[in-house]
Amino acid sequence: MPHSNARSCRIAIALLVATPFLAPAFAVTPITPQKTAGKVTVNGKPLAVNHAYLFHAPDNWEEGEINSVVMITAKPLDEAKLRQAKTLVEALQFAPQRVVVEARSGGKADISICHPEFGDGMCYSTTVSGDDEWKVEPAVAGHFAGRLRVFGGQAWKVFEKYDLFYDLTFDAAPVADFKNRR
Repeated sequence: MPHSNARSCRIAIALLVATPFLAPAFAVTPITPQKTAGKVTVNGKPLAVNHAYLFHAPDNWEEGEINSVVMITAKPLDEAKLRQAKTLVEALQFAPQRVVVEARSGGKADISICHPEFGDGMCYSTTVSGDDEWKVEPAVAGHFAGRLRVFGGQAWKVFEKYDLFYDLTFDAAPVADFKNRR
């Protein structure tokens, strides 16, 4: 028995000493998706809005301008894939069902809602402005927060056949800065 106890003791000590070195090798430090709340529906069918990710990318229309772009998703995204994305478009492809809010100068935001009701890979996009529809909220340094709400607070018809409703808030931490959109 003494031999067995000594061996067990050596194994326990070895594991104790090795654990701090093994943990980083096996640990995955996820991007911590930040808080979101609210509701998005198309024809009454919900799109979960649980996780928000902040990117920075060149404006699509104004040369030299860099915008905050928030992608809101149902499920957390794979950190390795997000970090490997070379462009904003590539990063957005990791979440086919999503809400994207791109803050633009002048108190406006471009939004895209990609929902299965619109069809595979299809999104509804529009520009919103005014405190009733879009508002940047206070956030801790480096984060970007806002509130997005359908005009009038009621579902409305888009493309003459989809009832669209959205009312959500988000606070997103930075994930990546892109030199190119595409």
